[in-house]
Amino acid sequence: MSRDRQEASAAVCRWLAEDALFLDTETTGLHASAEIVELSLIDSRGQPLLDTLIRPERPIPPALTRIHGIDNAMVADVPC
Repeated sequence: MSRDRQEASAAVCRWLAEDALFLDTETTGLHASAEIVELSLIDSRGQPLLDTLIRPERPIPPALTRIHGIDNAMVADVPC
């Protein structure tokens, strides 16, 4: 195992032991005007504390829907 991989593995073990929280987002792209379309907060045991869709101001590009599976219909009735 490479040194970088060993260091990463050790860091993950420390985070899990410290009850870290992990934030995950899905977006409309990687550009400066990209918007978040899903926000999740997960504890160190893998339990979701928050998992919510967010309606963007602009349509979700089809290419991004193919990556994260979130389409415009899924967020159409989301309050914000």
